[in-house]
Amino acid sequence: MSGEIGPLLDTVGGRPLLIAKSLGTNAAAIAAQRSLPAVWLTPLLTLPWVADALGRATAPFLLVGGTGDKVWDGDIARRLSPHVLGRVSWIMVWGGLVSRVAR
Repeated sequence: MSGEIGPLLDTVGGRPLLIAKSLGTNAAAIAAQRSLPAVWLTPLLTLPWVADALGRATAPFLLVGGTGDKVWDGDIARRLSPHVLGRVSWIMVWGGLVSRVAR
């Protein structure tokens, strides 16, 4: 993954905010390596290399997931970051994704 987004990040300059969903969380390693802030939507927390990369992160990141997602682990999420939005359900509205937080 870093071979794909590394060159793109080099052209952006500065310190961009990474936002990725599901498979895109494989980019957590490059975010950790470059100390980039991130928002990870439905992160693949059950994949050891993703959780390990998030554990190495020095920049703040937000984890957003839901209890209905098989790869969401709220305990891992809360261990990795103080910035966790869990118990989210995703609903489809007019062709776009909208999140609804369960209370």
